[in-house]
Amino acid sequence: MSLASLKYVFTIGLLAIIYFIIAYTLKLIYSDVKDGGKERLPDKPLGLEVIKSFREGKLKKGSIVPIYKETTIGRGKDNTVVIDDPFVSTKHARIFLKNNSYYLEDRGSTNGTILNGEQLSGITKLYKEDRIEIGKMIFKIVG
Repeated sequence: MSLASLKYVFTIGLLAIIYFIIAYTLKLIYSDVKDGGKERLPDKPLGLEVIKSFREGKLKKGSIVPIYKETTIGRGKDNTVVIDDPFVSTKHARIFLKNNSYYLEDRGSTNGTILNGEQLSGITKLYKEDRIEIGKMIFKIVG
């Protein structure tokens, strides 16, 4: 193969790579613009069913609390779900939506968060029927 032929093959290969990068970038931009930059919500929203209640206040056994894009749980009044239990931290845990899935995160609570009988460490994806224990409260994910 001559030097001119190698130069031609290299140029064609480089152009193909550049076109691929441009096409991929345009595809990503289009998908962001198409959705308006909004995160897609799950087809069916989930909820927290109260399985065991600490005190019969607002959170009675059998009641269902809807899970929003971000739901915070704790003793502090600024949480979405307020649990008046001395074993619950002011900012105990949060459930949040990311990439069309819900995740549970302990927010550095003193007594921890239990997911399906095990101490939660880090951020964990939630599924229907999962059980979350916070203080003396037990919730089940329903949808």
